[in-house]
Amino acid sequence: MPEQICRDYFEEDFLQNQLMKLVKSLNVIRPKFRVSLASDKADNFVGCVYRVVVSDENNGKECSRRSFIFKAPSRDWSRRRFMQSSLLFARETLFYETVVPIFEDLLKERGKSLDFVPKYYGGSTVENEETIILEDLSTRGFVLRDRLRQLDHAHASLAVRYLGRLHAISFALRDQRPDEFRIFSGMREDVFRKECLETEGYRNREKVFAQCVRTVLQDEDPYYTERFEEFLKDSVEKVQLCCRAETAEPYSALNHGDCWSNNLLFKYNEATNEPTAMYFVDFQVSRYVSPALDIHYLLYCSCNQKLRSAYYDKLIEEYYDSFSKYLRELGSDPNKLFPMEALQEQLKKFGTFAGVACLILIHMFTFGRRDVPNVDASNDDVKCLQERLKKDHFYRETLHDCFKDLIDRNYI
Repeated sequence: MPEQICRDYFEEDFLQNQLMKLVKSLNVIRPKFRVSLASDKADNFVGCVYRVVVSDENNGKECSRRSFIFKAPSRDWSRRRFMQSSLLFARETLFYETVVPIFEDLLKERGKSLDFVPKYYGGSTVENEETIILEDLSTRGFVLRDRLRQLDHAHASLAVRYLGRLHAISFALRDQRPDEFRIFSGMREDVFRKECLETEGYRNREKVFAQCVRTVLQDEDPYYTERFEEFLKDSVEKVQLCCRAETAEPYSALNHGDCWSNNLLFKYNEATNEPTAMYFVDFQVSRYVSPALDIHYLLYCSCNQKLRSAYYDKLIEEYYDSFSKYLRELGSDPNKLFPMEALQEQLKKFGTFAGVACLILIHMFTFGRRDVPNVDASNDDVKCLQERLKKDHFYRETLHDCFKDLIDRNYI
């Protein structure tokens, strides 16, 4: 989006009000703003992400400069409704304004900080004026990895270890502060719920996706297609169960919910170019469910089959080692609260979630940067998928490998 359009968008009253609230909190006396797009259409499906540089000038000279990220939903009503923008922004605001302070207070007791979640500077949940303001992590060297490259072992290893830390906080909170932990019991599922999955629109999309899977599996042993058809029969009902906390208790925890490569920012060792630290961003579909859901989502939506074949078991071990270590540092016993055997059982029990996530999301996660269509009620993003399978080797291979692997591991 050209800077002029960004500037015009930020002239809307509600965003001007958010800017003024921000500069007031920063004690900026003579503010000047520079607005640019922080991500393009290929990297953000729900709305727009802007970078706003706020500078303070004195006698015509810049005396301070800070950069922030402003998240706002699409201004297109059809897309807003299809993507449930109001619900998603409300969920992310709940995470930053309610969950984060509870987590930070618990961590502070143990001399730790929530150093993998960006700092929150406010926002709005007013319909049509939704806004979330965050620190700009790029100023500290954190960058987005190209989603089309998928994750190699170094990046996947770091991601699962950070997931282990995130999930461990919930288990420590349940163990040590059960009254505060009850906040999660009221979290409603906003994506995989009956009102969304049992509509004609979803069923029509599911039929297209299902035919794509049949196409990519047609040269395999018929066993794979038969297993896929069995999975498909009750996938809608099963994925709803996967997203109900009670089906995973006593092992449910706060999940990131959308843990794929576009929501992970990495920092690198300049000498080796190896990732050394990571931040999670975009908590718009955070949910209280089994930790297995986040793990499945990451390993199947952001990793290729070569990686899974070589490192799947190791990555599960790395996740659990990180989870256990962090939970012990927080003062609780992982063997009592979530033993490794329970994790393995949860991965099998909630494999349906991985199948449904791959079914409905792989086509979006594999689009080339120039080919991303509108994701809205028009279904433009799925109308030509059969034709795309003939030309797009990356999409075809990713879809094929995900479902063959899920079946081989007896997850679906």
